[in-house]
Amino acid sequence: MGNGEATAREYLTENYKEEMTFDEAIKLTLNALIESIDEEPTRENIRLSYIKADDKKFHEASKDEVEKFLNSIKKELKA
Repeated sequence: MGNGEATAREYLTENYKEEMTFDEAIKLTLNALIESIDEEPTRENIRLSYIKADDKKFHEASKDEVEKFLNSIKKELKA
C-alpha cells in the first residue's frame, strides 16, 4: 500500500463487518484509501481490483466502476 498504510489498516479494522455486501466492502475499502491519502480521489488516480467469492476470479474495476463507487460515497457523505 505505501504511505498511509497504517491509517488505512486502522480504518479497515475499526469498520469492517463480516456481513457486509460486496458494494459495502468496496465502499469501505475506498473510504480507507480516502482517509489515508492526501489528494482528492478520482477515477484517474484510483485503481481497484477484487476477487468475488462466487466466481473466485480476479477483476480489475474499470474507471467507470471506480467513478460510480466514488460518486456513491460522495452522495452518502452529503446525506
